[in-house]
Amino acid sequence: MKNSAGDGYVYPTLCRKVKVASTYRRYEAWEKKMGKMHWVSRNVFVPGYEYLEIMCSNRRKTWMCKVLYEEHNLSRVKAIRDDTWDIIDFYDNVQKAVQTPESVEGVTFLIKEEPAQEGKGLTTLTLEIKAKHEGINMSYVNPVTLTETHEGIDAPEVFIKKVHTINLEKLCRLCRVGKFTKSGELVAEGFTDVHAFEGERGEGWCALQWAADKGHRKVVLWLLDEMKVNPFARSKDGWTAMHCASRNGHFEVCKLLYERGAPLHDETREGGGVTPISLMMEYKHAGMLRFFLDEQSKFAQDCYQAHGVRSKEMPPDMYLPLKDLPDEVMEPLRRAQRVKRELLNEELARRGREERGEPEPEIAPMRRFSSKAAQPKKRGSGVAASKDVSPSRQGSASGASPARQGSATAAGSSKRDVSPASSVSSKGSRASASTPGKRK
Repeated sequence: MKNSAGDGYVYPTLCRKVKVASTYRRYEAWEKKMGKMHWVSRNVFVPGYEYLEIMCSNRRKTWMCKVLYEEHNLSRVKAIRDDTWDIIDFYDNVQKAVQTPESVEGVTFLIKEEPAQEGKGLTTLTLEIKAKHEGINMSYVNPVTLTETHEGIDAPEVFIKKVHTINLEKLCRLCRVGKFTKSGELVAEGFTDVHAFEGERGEGWCALQWAADKGHRKVVLWLLDEMKVNPFARSKDGWTAMHCASRNGHFEVCKLLYERGAPLHDETREGGGVTPISLMMEYKHAGMLRFFLDEQSKFAQDCYQAHGVRSKEMPPDMYLPLKDLPDEVMEPLRRAQRVKRELLNEELARRGREERGEPEPEIAPMRRFSSKAAQPKKRGSGVAASKDVSPSRQGSASGASPARQGSATAAGSSKRDVSPASSVSSKGSRASASTPGKRK
């Protein structure tokens, strides 16, 4: 909240809606009945209720109050109708005005610190909320009194830490959606750290990483140039803004970080992990690879000096179209695509028939030959079969080779020592020799 009384001091403020559920409480007391005192003990039903809890600080003291509908709601009667809020709208509108005053047009806060009461040593803070609607100042609530809290309940440093945590989450959310104007207003209030990482122990990302991950170039420029955020800021998972932009293919952000010295071969952890170049390859950002793997790039020079590997000469313009693959490579791919498309169409047709309850189409029987004359000639034993055999095959069918014949003679022509090939060839030769006699 920003005090509009004159000094314009900004009070870091937290506002939340608290809902108390219905419950029972134990009632025990002495009651007089029939002229005598009796000890009474019974359960009493307590209905649920809601209230707003507002807490603000000036870095030295912390004040807190409860805003109740029955006590702080106003009856704003206009000339035509009564626009008094009901209980839901009252809590929602007051919380919106206190927590996000930029979302309410013309909202102002009048904050006045009262001196400590005698004997208590505690100060109070008077709060009034007004908003200008159609040229008329309209009060949101009856004046609210905030009481200074004890140091053990919520110390100012603990409260300020909570405010910083909430504002950091809001800053990262604004940078994630690309609203750097509202981000600048939030930072100007002085209760957030643009260099911090999200999470209780800083295990999350920072605002620069979120802006680079979503590709908001204006926000990245604002964080680097005006807020002086370190472009090499590394989260606990080892990622930098260059890793975030490379994964999602944001070329302009990668180029901006690369010009400021962000390395392309930076690993997320020692001895392993991923690099911006490997992320570009994994997510198939071919245009970015063609730009950053140019012969004159720093990455190509580092690779050549360290490993002796020279990258292929590529045009520096990443927007040049890639060349098509040759026809001998594309033709099998097109053929496979046609086959896959036909199979998909058949599967869709089959599912459609099942949904409509239609029977499967009958498959036409294979054509059979009716006469023996039309049947193809089979290769069998005899003279007709021997005429169709080539000279090489005739030689193999007439008998085994001279080497095999010699080995068979030396072994005594026993069946156990003769190889299967030679035995088959000998049977074939006897069959061919005996067949002409049968024909005659």
